[in-house]
Amino acid sequence: MEFYFTATQGQAGKYKEPFLQIEVNKILPASAPQSYSVEAGKWDVLAERCLKPGSCEAATSGFLHLLKLSPGAGGSGDYESRFQDGSIEKGHFEAVWYRNYFLCG
Repeated sequence: MEFYFTATQGQAGKYKEPFLQIEVNKILPASAPQSYSVEAGKWDVLAERCLKPGSCEAATSGFLHLLKLSPGAGGSGDYESRFQDGSIEKGHFEAVWYRNYFLCG
Protein backbone atom coordinates (compact mmCIF):
# COMPACT_ATOMS: atom_id res chain seq x y z
CA MET A 1 0.00 0.00 0.00
CA GLU A 2 1.51 3.33 -1.04
CA PHE A 3 0.53 6.87 -0.09
CA TYR A 4 1.69 9.93 -2.03
CA PHE A 5 1.40 13.29 -0.27
CA THR A 6 1.73 16.10 -2.80
CA ALA A 7 1.66 19.90 -2.85
CA THR A 8 -0.95 19.80 -5.63
CA GLN A 9 -3.59 17.18 -6.28
CA GLY A 10 -2.47 14.42 -8.63
CA GLN A 11 -4.56 13.31 -11.58
CA ALA A 12 -4.96 9.64 -12.53
CA GLY A 13 -1.89 8.52 -10.59
CA LYS A 14 0.40 11.28 -11.91
CA TYR A 15 2.10 13.65 -9.46
CA LYS A 16 5.01 16.07 -9.44
CA GLU A 17 7.70 16.98 -6.96
CA PRO A 18 7.72 17.91 -4.20
CA PHE A 19 6.05 14.87 -2.66
CA LEU A 20 6.29 12.54 0.31
CA GLN A 21 5.76 8.82 -0.23
CA ILE A 22 4.94 6.34 2.53
CA GLU A 23 4.97 2.68 1.57
CA VAL A 24 3.53 -0.04 3.82
CA ASN A 25 5.04 -3.43 2.93
CA LYS A 26 2.68 -5.45 5.09
CA ILE A 27 -0.65 -7.10 4.52
CA LEU A 28 -3.40 -4.53 4.06
CA PRO A 29 -5.34 -4.19 7.32
CA ALA A 30 -8.91 -5.48 7.38
CA SER A 31 -10.05 -2.49 9.44
CA ALA A 32 -8.91 0.79 10.95
CA PRO A 33 -7.67 2.44 13.09
CA GLN A 34 -4.21 1.01 12.44
CA SER A 35 -0.76 2.50 13.07
CA TYR A 36 2.55 1.87 11.29
CA SER A 37 6.02 3.01 12.38
CA VAL A 38 8.80 4.14 10.05
CA GLU A 39 12.13 2.87 11.40
CA ALA A 40 15.53 3.40 9.78
CA GLY A 41 16.96 0.15 8.43
CA LYS A 42 13.62 -1.70 8.40
CA TRP A 43 11.55 -2.44 5.30
CA ASP A 44 8.07 -2.87 6.84
CA VAL A 45 7.23 0.83 6.40
CA LEU A 46 9.31 3.17 4.25
CA ALA A 47 9.03 6.92 3.83
CA GLU A 48 10.89 9.29 1.53
CA ARG A 49 10.50 12.81 0.28
CA CYS A 50 11.42 14.00 -3.17
CA LEU A 51 11.83 17.76 -3.28
CA LYS A 52 12.89 17.86 -6.95
CA PRO A 53 13.17 15.30 -9.76
CA GLY A 54 15.80 12.66 -9.00
CA SER A 55 16.47 14.01 -5.50
CA CYS A 56 14.86 11.89 -2.78
CA GLU A 57 15.83 11.21 0.82
CA ALA A 58 14.66 8.51 3.19
CA ALA A 59 13.00 9.35 6.50
CA THR A 60 14.84 8.30 9.67
CA SER A 61 11.61 7.78 11.64
CA GLY A 62 7.92 8.54 11.63
CA PHE A 63 4.48 7.02 11.51
CA LEU A 64 1.34 6.54 9.46
CA HIS A 65 -1.91 6.30 11.41
CA LEU A 66 -4.97 5.17 9.47
CA LEU A 67 -8.17 6.44 11.08
CA LYS A 68 -10.47 5.10 8.36
CA LEU A 69 -9.80 2.60 5.58
CA SER A 70 -11.98 1.26 2.82
CA PRO A 71 -9.93 -0.78 0.28
CA GLY A 72 -11.06 0.12 -3.19
CA ALA A 73 -12.56 3.43 -2.00
CA GLY A 74 -10.26 5.49 0.28
CA GLY A 75 -9.14 6.35 3.76
CA SER A 76 -8.01 9.05 6.14
CA GLY A 77 -5.47 9.53 8.87
CA ASP A 78 -2.33 11.30 10.02
CA TYR A 79 1.36 11.00 9.15
CA GLU A 80 4.72 12.26 10.31
CA SER A 81 8.17 11.71 8.79
CA ARG A 82 11.44 12.93 10.32
CA PHE A 83 14.60 13.48 8.30
CA GLN A 84 18.32 13.54 9.03
CA ASP A 85 18.50 17.35 8.81
CA GLY A 86 15.97 17.62 11.65
CA SER A 87 13.04 18.64 9.47
CA ILE A 88 9.59 17.09 9.86
CA GLU A 89 6.84 16.52 7.31
CA LYS A 90 3.46 15.92 8.93
CA GLY A 91 -0.25 16.36 8.44
CA HIS A 92 -3.73 14.91 8.17
CA PHE A 93 -4.96 13.33 4.94
CA GLU A 94 -8.07 12.23 3.10
CA ALA A 95 -7.10 9.73 0.40
CA VAL A 96 -8.80 8.14 -2.57
CA TRP A 97 -7.96 4.66 -3.81
CA TYR A 98 -6.27 4.60 -7.20
CA ARG A 99 -5.51 1.18 -8.66
CA ASN A 100 -3.30 -0.38 -5.99
CA TYR A 101 -2.35 2.71 -4.02
CA PHE A 102 -3.78 5.81 -2.35
CA LEU A 103 -3.55 9.36 -3.70
CA CYS A 104 -3.49 12.12 -1.11
CA GLY A 105 -3.72 15.82 -1.78
